[in-house]
Amino acid sequence: MVLRTLHLVGILFGILMLLLSFIFYRKGKLNYNTFIFWLIVWIGFILGILSFEKLRAFTERMNVRPFDFFVLLALLFILLVLFLQQKDVKETQQKMAQVVAEVAIKEGKRK
Repeated sequence: MVLRTLHLVGILFGILMLLLSFIFYRKGKLNYNTFIFWLIVWIGFILGILSFEKLRAFTERMNVRPFDFFVLLALLFILLVLFLQQKDVKETQQKMAQVVAEVAIKEGKRK
């Protein structure tokens, strides 16, 4: 297997992101589930680069270029992350509204 410069850059990027995910988890900035999610993503990213030739054979059977396949996967992944972020933002807004309402009721009773 011949690794091209772009493959090496991708692998180094994946390793760096694995390390950053671990550091953020150790500092408490990522919970366990989020850490496992990103661990799977970055390991999958590295394995995808390492098995590029097998992926090429797979995509040729589907009449798709490997680059187009990666772009499609990346787009789907970005949409998944956006959806999950939107859900988290809405949950946080609802919790904030509830806390504000409770504080307003307590403040109203004091006056």
